[in-house]
Amino acid sequence: LGQGVMPIIGYNGPSDCNTMTNTDATKRSAVGGIDNLLDGEDGERVFGLVKDLGINVFSSMVHEVGNDYDDSSRMLKMADKYGLGVFINNAYINDASSVAEQLSPQTAKYESFGSFYGYYVADEPKYSEINNFATTLDTLKNKVNIASYFNMFSVNASSTSIGTGDYAAYLNRAAATSAETMSYDLYLRGKSYKYIGASAEIKTSDFYKNLDQARTISMNASKPFQAFVQTGANWIDNTTNDKVDSSNKLTIQEMYLEANAALAMGAKGIHYFTLIESADQVKNGDDYSGLITVNGQANNNEDGNYAYYNAAKKINTYIAKVDEVLMNATSKGVITNSTIQGYMSADDTKLTSYGAVTSVTGTNAFVGCFDYYGKNAYMVVNTSTSASETI
Repeated sequence: LGQGVMPIIGYNGPSDCNTMTNTDATKRSAVGGIDNLLDGEDGERVFGLVKDLGINVFSSMVHEVGNDYDDSSRMLKMADKYGLGVFINNAYINDASSVAEQLSPQTAKYESFGSFYGYYVADEPKYSEINNFATTLDTLKNKVNIASYFNMFSVNASSTSIGTGDYAAYLNRAAATSAETMSYDLYLRGKSYKYIGASAEIKTSDFYKNLDQARTISMNASKPFQAFVQTGANWIDNTTNDKVDSSNKLTIQEMYLEANAALAMGAKGIHYFTLIESADQVKNGDDYSGLITVNGQANNNEDGNYAYYNAAKKINTYIAKVDEVLMNATSKGVITNSTIQGYMSADDTKLTSYGAVTSVTGTNAFVGCFDYYGKNAYMVVNTSTSASETI
């Protein structure tokens, strides 16, 4: 983080597709999926696509690959070749009592690769579970000297899932751990598990509320936060052969807004869900999710509204031009004339002016305000996903 290069993280990377159960492999084969993406001709093509895309980190989290050193080493070797980083999920990290003893020799093997960045500890732990992972995170930092993080629930998850009805308390508990960053997954389109015959609702209020709270708590804790960008839809009802209705697919304009709003709010990195399409994300030949298809190709749907690979490449190219500023700047809040202002509760988030900017005009104006080594910096975002806007 100190070098001014923003982490652009791919969720569901080649190792996750390669380390599959028999059921997973059968399902993947049934839809024409590539089984091995870690090396060989297919692996070279996919890693090349990832590099060209502008992704610079893999987060291996769908399958625990750490105990299978063969797959882990192949993943790390290819990542070395293409100049990419890897956060590995390893089964040993779930045992806080022996994490140092178990992980030290395994970590020594990983550290021979320049691509090994650390450990991805958990996906969406409950409030009570964070206490256990906090011990593991402390051990990783103080005894193994390895970076680590976990991904949190979002504000629209049920209190049963989170383990508390107080989402701010959940964020504060996570911020108090030794995790290197706070990341959470929430998208403009809400719960997306009924995509056949049902429309996915745009969850504007949840989206901005989560950004607002994550920004405020991360600032108070002096810990960076990262947000997810959705690439299409999530999962589908496999009981019919219908194609996924377009009303359920995230458009590329919505992708742009997810990334830009987070960056303007001070996020220090983004995650793409999902990098490589799962076998569960294919319907009647319709590649509706992922930046790379189950066949290991760039996912640019025939309809330009869903050309996800090209859209992410555009976002990442932009980030590469401005990340030195964003990574070294401190968020001071946002100026907005949009209706989204009503979703922001934190007093220190909403601004009416900042520095040389005394006012902002435009119906969908959203301006992130930053202190960059004593200078004022601004990031202007159009919050409309359907029309151009002069701000």
